[in-house]
Amino acid sequence: MLCPCKSEKAFEQCCQPIINGVNKANTPEELMRSRYCAYAIGNGQYVVNTYSQSTRAKQSITDIQMWAEKCEWINLIIHSAVDNTVEFSAYFIEDKQLYILREKSEFVLEGTAEHNSSNENWYYHTGEIIENRLVNKVKRNESCPCLQNKKFKQCCRPLLA
Repeated sequence: MLCPCKSEKAFEQCCQPIINGVNKANTPEELMRSRYCAYAIGNGQYVVNTYSQSTRAKQSITDIQMWAEKCEWINLIIHSAVDNTVEFSAYFIEDKQLYILREKSEFVLEGTAEHNSSNENWYYHTGEIIENRLVNKVKRNESCPCLQNKKFKQCCRPLLA
């Protein structure tokens, strides 16, 4: 199975080892991709665990898990990844409607008490939502927003029925 993050790699070689704790995310973009995949596979605990220490306590595992399971995650587009910032768009279907969420996310490196760089990991700290809206008009014969090189009517439109 291809990775939900659209990296063109198999899930087992891309985000799954990061989500399972076998590998760590070496960049903010890798962490962003793994968090998107965690939403796509319904792993809310991973999403909560990858918040920075200062923001983690404000998160609800129940709410995150419910939203992850309620949505069908169909595409991730990384617009830019510079230093500790990643701007992305996520397309998802919720209640038989197609949405786009575009966000500029900030990540931080946090480590253990020893502050050894090998013990530091990237964490999601905060995000500025640029766009969060219903995609009203995707015509049947237009390219599907999930970028699977299919027409909308042959790809994600049936998920909205």
